[in-house]
Amino acid sequence: MKKIAELLFSMKTMAVLVTVFAVSIAAATFIENDFGTEMARQKVYNASWFELLLLLIAVNLVGNVVTRKLYRQAKWPVGLFHLAFVVIIAGAALTRYLGYEGIMHIREGESSRMLLGDGRAFQVWAKNSETPGLTVDLSYRNLQRTGFTESLLLNGKEIRFRKTGFIPRAVETVTDQPGGDTVLAVILLSGNSRETVFIENHTTFHRAGLSFSFNTEGLPSLVNIRLQNGNLYLYSDHTMHVRDMTSPADSFLIPGEWHPFRERKIYRLGEQRFVLKQLHPSAAVHWITAPHSASDDFLVDVLQVDIISENSVRHVEIPFVEEGPGTGTVVGMGENQLILTFGPSLHILPFSVYLHDFNLERYPGSNSPASYASQVTLTDEERNVRKDYRIYMNNIMKYRGYRFYQSSYDRDEKGTVLSVNRDMPGTMVTYAGYFLLVAGMLFTFMHPRSRFRTLLRKDGNRNGIILAGFLVLSSAQGFAQEGNRVLLPEKHQTTNFGRVLVQSGQGRIRPVHSLAADMVHKVTRRDRFNGWHPMQIFLGMHLDPYGWQSVKMIRIPGTEVAQFLGTEGPYASFADFFDLEKDPPRYRLTEQVNRAYAKSPGERTRFDKDILQVDERVNVVYMTFSGQFLRMFPQENDPDHAWYASHQAEFFSSGEDSLFVANLAGAYFEAFREGMQTGNFSRADELLQYLKVYQEEKSTLDIPGPFRIRLEILYHEWNVFKKLIPFYGITSLLFLLLLLVQVVVPRFSVAGFSRAVKYFLLPGFAIHTLGLAARWIIAGHAPWSNGYESMIYVSWATMLAGFLFSRRTAVTLAAASLLAALTLFVAHLSWMNPEITRLVPVLQSYWLTLHVSVITASYGFFGLSAILGLVNMILFALENAVNRKRIDTRLLELTRVSELSLLPGLFLLTTGTVLGAVWANESWGRYWGWDPKETWSLVTILVYTFIAHMRLIPGMWNLYRFNLAAMAGFGSVLMTYFGVNYYLSGLHSYAGGDSAPVPGFLYIAVAGIIFLALLALWNQKRFAAEPTGD
Repeated sequence: MKKIAELLFSMKTMAVLVTVFAVSIAAATFIENDFGTEMARQKVYNASWFELLLLLIAVNLVGNVVTRKLYRQAKWPVGLFHLAFVVIIAGAALTRYLGYEGIMHIREGESSRMLLGDGRAFQVWAKNSETPGLTVDLSYRNLQRTGFTESLLLNGKEIRFRKTGFIPRAVETVTDQPGGDTVLAVILLSGNSRETVFIENHTTFHRAGLSFSFNTEGLPSLVNIRLQNGNLYLYSDHTMHVRDMTSPADSFLIPGEWHPFRERKIYRLGEQRFVLKQLHPSAAVHWITAPHSASDDFLVDVLQVDIISENSVRHVEIPFVEEGPGTGTVVGMGENQLILTFGPSLHILPFSVYLHDFNLERYPGSNSPASYASQVTLTDEERNVRKDYRIYMNNIMKYRGYRFYQSSYDRDEKGTVLSVNRDMPGTMVTYAGYFLLVAGMLFTFMHPRSRFRTLLRKDGNRNGIILAGFLVLSSAQGFAQEGNRVLLPEKHQTTNFGRVLVQSGQGRIRPVHSLAADMVHKVTRRDRFNGWHPMQIFLGMHLDPYGWQSVKMIRIPGTEVAQFLGTEGPYASFADFFDLEKDPPRYRLTEQVNRAYAKSPGERTRFDKDILQVDERVNVVYMTFSGQFLRMFPQENDPDHAWYASHQAEFFSSGEDSLFVANLAGAYFEAFREGMQTGNFSRADELLQYLKVYQEEKSTLDIPGPFRIRLEILYHEWNVFKKLIPFYGITSLLFLLLLLVQVVVPRFSVAGFSRAVKYFLLPGFAIHTLGLAARWIIAGHAPWSNGYESMIYVSWATMLAGFLFSRRTAVTLAAASLLAALTLFVAHLSWMNPEITRLVPVLQSYWLTLHVSVITASYGFFGLSAILGLVNMILFALENAVNRKRIDTRLLELTRVSELSLLPGLFLLTTGTVLGAVWANESWGRYWGWDPKETWSLVTILVYTFIAHMRLIPGMWNLYRFNLAAMAGFGSVLMTYFGVNYYLSGLHSYAGGDSAPVPGFLYIAVAGIIFLALLALWNQKRFAAEPTGD
């Protein structure tokens, strides 16, 4: 027994358990990406072995608290946060087995008490029954391997249901055969897609809000079809429209009457369209597994069940549906009818929710939702309760242990989707664990005998040694246009026009200067093009649209596209995309764009993606030429608070306003052209003043004042984050070269240079901070809501960590500035989008600011630890018998700093993950859902937990292994940030515009690091036994 306890509670067992846990959940994210969420849950998250793994981790934690006496006064903070993990695991177990999650869908004017769960179940319903007669939970079963046999009493007779098979990713097909039944083939049309469905005789069919019944009595649907004397007829209580495929003429069918149902006619009910494809008089419908290349859009999983009664065995195939029992498979059993469903498990609430109204608010002048809410009435007849509630994002309805969250809405904005959660015990225990975890970690950093405080007290030499490569790839080359004479204003002439306010597509009011910067970056993938300022380009395109159509400024993303267009170099002109020999000119990418859009995203080739990218850029250029971006004119009392461009003058009811809107832009450009010839721009400036007065009088929005306009222009003009790249990078490289000289010449001292570098970098850090503050003020939200913003924030956090630990050794600040430069460099790669945008509703929460700021700041500390690990690898490689003693001193010093940086990074990451869980629970009712982002955050926590505990694992710790782990562990941070955000599916995504390629230099960097690590290991073993010199 003692040996078993020692094995369970040992640190080696802890290391194995943590490693298996991290590898398992990391693998699950790739399983989910390739095979779907259900497969990941079956194989990992909901598997019995995974539950056992969590139990063993909890036992190990408790055992270590006891055996290492972490409950004593000297170590109680450490014991507290270790026990917190046990409490969190207990809370997760309560949620798993006692909690319930579901979705409630309600249309306006209707009520519901039905929840569709997130699991899977086989259910049997009697006709007109509100509760299922039989429920078989299939949530955690591998349906391809396990079966079930269940029974149900119907009118005193036993009916058995036996699972006989399961078809994943199935597609329906029909086969004509003698002795078969009548089958109807109907085509459902949706946008550019079409789906063929088969409706069997005496059955009903449901899909996407449309229901059909075929030769059924007593089961009415939206569309009822019958076969009479060899002819088909349809009936509906709603008005339907019909038109012939060869004619645009549209006629309507009188509701409440039977009408012929014919081929080659398109029938429309509301927004739903369908076509009769074929009637099969004698056929059988069955499901088969679709080919791997088939699109997932119309594929479903199918459960095969035998229904066994006294005298018969009937085989049925039940497709997975998400709409509840109303969409099940109807089976006649003598005089009775049963409805069989395979789909989300159903839960009936003891109260009902009635939807009065669904409100969707958009950003002014935009289709992007700013907020949406459901006005509901809750009725509980059992307790005689009737209450009105307003449910919206981050504002929930609570009743009888159920929590209702605003999740989504119907396309027609007439219905709401509420996520519902009932998990009070699990949530409370988990929250208690979160509190103990954060409190324990905080007290650990404050406790005088903690590892962190112990490391701080140890002396370290102020002089460290580093050698690191800094590869800066610069593709910024001058690009000269030859033979093209275009109207190009001087930069100073564009100043006044740059201050004019316009409304973006998302509804944000911004100066034209920002619009020009975003447009040029989108089209050219450069901040400046050919040495021209964005305002020169943008205004020039309006002054001389025909001349600018020949300027090669549209970035071509791939060589295949350039070859297709017949252009040379990385850029093409607007005219290159049109066949000018045709009348009218033909857009050369039409066929390729349509073909690319017809494919699912997973089927698109690299050429398809490049085509879509360049098509977007061509459209941006066209919209610039046509003035569609210059939405400068607000309309008085506009309900959408929209601003309009000149070509939209017909939207203005006032004739005077309409004329002003229609003519001002053209008059301004004409006056500006005259000013370029005469040098007198007074007329152009006068027109802009008229526009300013008009905007102030007509706008229903609070438009930015002079300070914010000036601040936003300065922000784009100075481009501080890009300019900090060489500042941080060159400073760090120069200082590192001096440190390298000190290695070669021991008498050389860099003490004076160390102080100078610190004071030199401090103004840059201050400017970095001011840049973040400026972006916060301009955007109206914290600057870490997308990929670009989070990268510039990580760079700031890295510099903060460098300054915090610079007292220990000068190398720390140099390493931090090097990493900050690299991070800013990545932020300005072509696939990052620096545009300032609005927040989606779910991100409009104070939890976002806390969660993202804390968790992203941890990356800076981990990055510093990784850079110091890289430095130490170099030192290991340079070590020899002569300098070994001196280098060993430096190695120990830098390793202490690396560990000092790692520990607060682990605290910040853990705290940020906890805050993210609270945010998720308060926003959509689930504090943990194994989303790839949160899963990889947990992987990173586990990786650095392992590194932090290496010194406690017998035979595991030495200087080389710790520094190698600190350097390699940063790979989990990169995966958490880049891998998940750009390459895995999930709730978190920063990938906007261009897809993120794997940079070519990354392969070189990884290969170089591996080579360095192997060289360091070889050198360490080579000189390990030799006597030291010096």
